[in-house]
Amino acid sequence: MIDYKNSIVLIGPLGVGKSLVAKRLAKKTGMRIVSTDNFRFLPNFEEIKKLIIDPLNKDNEKIISRVRPIGTPYEVFKLRAEFQNVPNYYELGYKDEVNSSFAIPYEREIYQTQFENALFDGICKNINGPVILDTGCGSVIETDKRYLSYLKSHDEFTEILKQNSPQVRYFSDSANKEIFQPFLNIVYLSYPQDDALLSKKAAEDEDRNYSNEISRGHHKQYKAIATQTIDTSGLFENGGVCDAKLDEITNEILSQKVKLEK
Repeated sequence: MIDYKNSIVLIGPLGVGKSLVAKRLAKKTGMRIVSTDNFRFLPNFEEIKKLIIDPLNKDNEKIISRVRPIGTPYEVFKLRAEFQNVPNYYELGYKDEVNSSFAIPYEREIYQTQFENALFDGICKNINGPVILDTGCGSVIETDKRYLSYLKSHDEFTEILKQNSPQVRYFSDSANKEIFQPFLNIVYLSYPQDDALLSKKAAEDEDRNYSNEISRGHHKQYKAIATQTIDTSGLFENGGVCDAKLDEITNEILSQKVKLEK
């Protein structure tokens, strides 16, 4: 069973530095990293078997493209062997053709949210001991409230979503809160946020209206569930990573973790 008390969950938007922070935390604590990114399209045993038997077969190109970000076929096999019961997106009911049918990015984001939260839940149920959980930016809590106005005003999209929501349970606020609530250490790594500025931009640019609203909604949700919020300004500078800032961030996380445990 996962150690809810000592594990550290990293949440936040894309590109904020979660993976960098996770690696530095792992170095300082000795805890292993479990990244949801590695599980979305993690091949099952049958697919891995095809890769090993005939790695040059063109029919395997799609599987190979899914394996490449994770590691070598052997590393993929080890991960799948350890997490045999964690289904990937496809096994949860995700369909490439449905995802690509949505022309607007935040419609694809809505569609994928159900699988991202179901995946996170599956991972948590199959981990033993304390870990550093590097979550995808699609893991959210208040999916009901967040998308309500969009669904109401886009009937065609709503109908397609209804027909393609095999993990509809994970659109429920209460179900998603159950996943995160047992953790004592949930760290929100954030960009500087300005709700007033986001609202102003949304009003000025109709095409970005929902995009900005979603960004603002993410910020509020992350803050609501986090036990700690850290601004990562200064982590990336001059095209590289500021090592001193990375140390500052991880030391702050570990300092707060000790206080919470007391």
